[in-house]
Amino acid sequence: MLEAYERASDAGADVVLDVYGHFLPDDPYEDHFLDRCSRLPGARFHGKLPNEAVIPTLQDADAFVFPTVYDGEGFPGALVEAFAAGCPVLATDWNFNADIVTDGVDGRLFEPRDVAALSAHIRELADDRAALAELQANARETGRQYSVERVTGTIVEYLGESGWDLPGATVERSEAVLTKR
Repeated sequence: MLEAYERASDAGADVVLDVYGHFLPDDPYEDHFLDRCSRLPGARFHGKLPNEAVIPTLQDADAFVFPTVYDGEGFPGALVEAFAAGCPVLATDWNFNADIVTDGVDGRLFEPRDVAALSAHIRELADDRAALAELQANARETGRQYSVERVTGTIVEYLGESGWDLPGATVERSEAVLTKR
């Protein structure tokens, strides 16, 4: 991520990099990352955000970068949060990311560790504000697919189809939530 950001900046892209998150205890990469981040103009490490600050912080961002290569990565809730905030996602084509991000519609996918591709995506979004705006609008639309109302209704529907004997109140609450919109 840092190298892609540096390449994009060096190529003239007018971008900043705000990094959020935390390191595991005794992470050997932490000192290197923090040192490198502190030496890159426009790159800032903010640490972990409180849960209630995630969506508002993402709403202030143009895009969300998720360059994961973690073998245990499942369904990343961070991508859903980004979409809910209207942030297109630049993500590695890794595990389930391609099931969530539609390349060219609500974000861009790139091969793991492909610094050149990530840098090109960053430059593209910095240089083409119309393309960025379209991706942002599509990201908000994708975010609606993961609303509590829609997900709850789908779960109740699937459970009912699978033969679960759900209490009437559960089904009624689910239907009420779905029609409330």
